[in-house]
Amino acid sequence: LLVCGHTPSLSGRMKSRFGGRYVCADTAMVFQNRGFGMDSALVIEEGRAEAWYFKPGKILKESLDLRLNR
Repeated sequence: LLVCGHTPSLSGRMKSRFGGRYVCADTAMVFQNRGFGMDSALVIEEGRAEAWYFKPGKILKESLDLRLNR
């Protein structure tokens, strides 16, 4: 699995590519003051991957279909 940063997506969401072997995890959180981007984290636990997006008072979680095995 290759994790990429410093390449924000227009949607502000994490995106997987190449059959789940690559994920772009840049959600442009440094641009929140310009009206887009959000605090986020890529969480990998127990063989599962999730994108966590932090909104005031809540955490939005999305499953990511990533290839985590060798």
